[in-house]
Amino acid sequence: MTTNNITINSDNNIKELKILNFNGQLTKEIIVNNRITNINISDYDNGLYFIKIITKDYSVTKKLIVE
Repeated sequence: MTTNNITINSDNNIKELKILNFNGQLTKEIIVNNRITNINISDYDNGLYFIKIITKDYSVTKKLIVE
């Protein structure tokens, strides 16, 4: 099954999301200002990406594998 959207949930308000490719290059930057957001990834090639989730108090980076 292929899905074109991913949902990001947080206990804190997400200020911004950054998607970086395997080489660390910024591919998308999204201003969110919400606890939940959906991201369309249908235009991404297969591979490994990183999502940097930025809130007021912290930032965390998670892996995203597009198949």
